[in-house]
Amino acid sequence: MRILSFFRPNPPEPTQHQLNVQARVVEYLKKHGGIDARTVQTLGTTSAHKLLSRLRDKGYLHPANDPRGFVSLPNASGQGCYRWHRWTGKQ
Repeated sequence: MRILSFFRPNPPEPTQHQLNVQARVVEYLKKHGGIDARTVQTLGTTSAHKLLSRLRDKGYLHPANDPRGFVSLPNASGQGCYRWHRWTGKQ
């Protein structure tokens, strides 16, 4: 255990709204098997990548450096790509 961890305050508990958005995202993951950042934003959050990181920490998504954890798909315009994050199967 690191010495600075004793002085660092505990993170605040998630608010009710954050829990509702997270529940909607988890239901979407169960239904579709994966999710992208744009879809997370349409489900009600302004910080999609933060929510994806929290879901990784809780085990719903594969780690960010895992090659099985995401698929790069082309954008609708064909000029770029986005990541489709895969669900781990956690209930």
